[in-house]
Amino acid sequence: MIRINTSPILSCVILLLIFSCNSSTESNSKSETNSTPDSVIVSSTDESKVSFKIFMNDSTDKSKGYGYDIFVGVQRYIHQQNIPAVNGNQIFKTEADAQAVAQLMSYKIQNKIMPPTVTVRELDSLGVTVNKIQ
Repeated sequence: MIRINTSPILSCVILLLIFSCNSSTESNSKSETNSTPDSVIVSSTDESKVSFKIFMNDSTDKSKGYGYDIFVGVQRYIHQQNIPAVNGNQIFKTEADAQAVAQLMSYKIQNKIMPPTVTVRELDSLGVTVNKIQ
């Protein structure tokens, strides 16, 4: 019968876990983030990079509008076809409106403001055009 001494293997695994945890916290503390919501890419590390993409959105009533996708790293995190926080399914009328809200959402995600919601007041302060539903 062959006996394997597992204590050196277990020690190596524990040391590997300790060093991997320390290196990730050091790299997170060393990476500087851009704290302004004016940039498309808000972080300098690949795995936590928050970015967005504006897309053309064809509405059912034949009018064209815009939406946005927000990515964390390469993974799509949010797909927003409509203006958040308003009643109905209103689309962004201009690319600038979609971009302003996407920048705000990216800023909130990067700064861990969770959940990254948008209020009507924030839409108003961004100057986003919203149709009043009566």
